[in-house]
Amino acid sequence: HLNGGIAVDRQATGDAITIASGDVRLTAAADTGFTFSTTQTAANQAGNVNLTNATFSGTNTGIDLTINTSSTTDGQAGTVSLGVFGNTGGGQYLNQLTVNTTDGTGAGGQVTLNGNVSLDFANTQAGNFVLNSGSAAVVIAQDVTIDTEQGDTDDAGKILLGGATGGTGAASAVSASATGKTLTLNAATNAASKNGGEVSLGAVNNTAGGQYLKTLSIDARSTNGTPGTTGTVHL
Repeated sequence: HLNGGIAVDRQATGDAITIASGDVRLTAAADTGFTFSTTQTAANQAGNVNLTNATFSGTNTGIDLTINTSSTTDGQAGTVSLGVFGNTGGGQYLNQLTVNTTDGTGAGGQVTLNGNVSLDFANTQAGNFVLNSGSAAVVIAQDVTIDTEQGDTDDAGKILLGGATGGTGAASAVSASATGKTLTLNAATNAASKNGGEVSLGAVNNTAGGQYLKTLSIDARSTNGTPGTTGTVHL
């Protein structure tokens, strides 16, 4: 059980926060935000966050997680490796997941996805997945589905891989680290009069991970017979 945020100050390259467990529960009241931060001085070298072997859930609705490995100095942001985010263990999905790996005017720290990310609308707020990584790479290490609405009952959240809302700003190039990997971005909803989420990503290639994706699927629709607004996809 994690009952609060984690702030460390590595001031050097390497892993600063590592969590490995099949049951990591963010334990707090509804609408609580957690932050993992690896530098406490903006211009310093930030450490990495390694959650590769962790499975996260919440114990209450509306819990958010922000991971910050940013630096204001070029080349000194930390990398982030994400595990699985769902409702196994604590019983609740996280509401919003934000990863910030920007570094001055540089590309930012790489973000690696090692498992599915399932978020859910909670208490008037859609379940947004946002990588504030500038133009840093996103690498897919396993078959990954990012799904921002569970149960088709509400608005779907945004999936922004490096790009800002509205498609402005640099977006992340996406590649795989092994052959045959798939990426599914599901920001759709089938709830009546509810909206699909916005999706943004950059080039899809083999530059950072060394391999091409096998398939890429993006769905940002509102599919009910009484639809809301379809989410915009920015490529």
